[in-house]
Amino acid sequence: MQIEDLHFHNYHEASLLVIEDNPDHWTIMQAALKVSLPEIEVAWAQNKTQALTYLITRSLLKKPFPKLILLDLYLPDRETGWQVLQELKNPENHYDHVPVVALSNSKDGTDVKKTYTFGAASYIVKPRRYQDWIAYFKQMSSYWWDQTALPYSEETDTSAFA
Repeated sequence: MQIEDLHFHNYHEASLLVIEDNPDHWTIMQAALKVSLPEIEVAWAQNKTQALTYLITRSLLKKPFPKLILLDLYLPDRETGWQVLQELKNPENHYDHVPVVALSNSKDGTDVKKTYTFGAASYIVKPRRYQDWIAYFKQMSSYWWDQTALPYSEETDTSAFA
C-alpha cells in the first residue's frame, strides 16, 4: 500500500469514539482534539450503554465504525472499564476489529497488564495539562492516522485498496 493510499484510507470518513465518564476530562479532550485532529469526526459516550448504542446504531445504519476508540479505563471503576473493553473486543460483535486505546490516570502494573489481556491496542496514562493533551493527540494522529493501516468498512471503503 502506498502512503497516499494509506492516508486516503485512514482519513476517509474517519471518526473517533471517546468513552469518558468525566465531563471535565471530556471538555479538555474535545478542545485538544479540535486543535490536533480537526479533520476527524469525534463522538463522545459517557458510559457503556451510550458507547454500545452508538456502535450498534452505526452498524444498523451501515455507517462506518470509528477508526479508533479511546476508552477511559475507570468508568467509574476499572472493573467497569474492563467490562466495556471485553464487550468492545468480543469477536461476536461487528466492531471487535476497531483498535481500542485505554486511557487512565493509573500507572498500576495490574491495570496495564489486564487491559492488554482484554484486547487493548495501547495503554496511555492520561496527560494532566491541556498542552500535554494537544501533544498527545498530535502524536496519536501521526501514529494512528499517518503511519498505521486502520481497519475499514468493506461497504464504504474498499476502493482504498484497489
